[in-house]
Parts: sequence; structure tokens; C-alpha cells
Amino acid sequence: MPSQPPLIHYLANVKRWIWLTYLAGFFVFLGIVALLNSLSPPSTPANELVGWGNAWLFLLPAPIIGYGFYLSARYWRCPKCGQPLPTKSPVPAQCRHCGTALRG
Repeated sequence: MPSQPPLIHYLANVKRWIWLTYLAGFFVFLGIVALLNSLSPPSTPANELVGWGNAWLFLLPAPIIGYGFYLSARYWRCPKCGQPLPTKSPVPAQCRHCGTALRG
């Protein structure tokens, strides 16, 4: 199966920023888990690492990931007509509504 041409510069940048925000939120989440694990005694079971006193820490990655969803909803669109692009299938070579080149 032949590979598709790359996305236009604008869409490539939007895709990059969306994935960067998702990964940043994921790594903040993993950092919090690692920090809680390192600060607790070694005999603490895994199900007791998070309690009512430190559960608020897991609210920190939520706005980061939420911003990624905002970027996806706001900017993953055709640059000319503003129609949303597909998210569950590959981006076509041209916009289905206005015919603008999206790849190439």
C-alpha cells in the first residue's frame, strides 16, 4: 500500500501540538505517581498510595490534557473553510467541502 503524502505545514503543526499536550499531561501524571511512590515507605501497598490527602494532585494533568482536546476541537479543521477534519480515519488529500489541498 503506497504511503500518503505528508500533511500541509499548518496541519502538521496542529497535530504536533495536540500530541505534545497529551504527552505532557501523561508524563505529569506518571511523575505524580512516581513521586508518591518514592515518598511513601517501601511497605506501603500500591492501593494505599493515593488517599484523600493527596488525590488533589491528580487534578494537575487534567487541564493539560483538556487543553489538548481544546486544540483538537478548535484547530483540527480545514484551513480554508473551517470544516472539521476526520479523527478516526486518515486525513484525505483534499478537503471534502472546498477542495483545498490538505496533503502534499
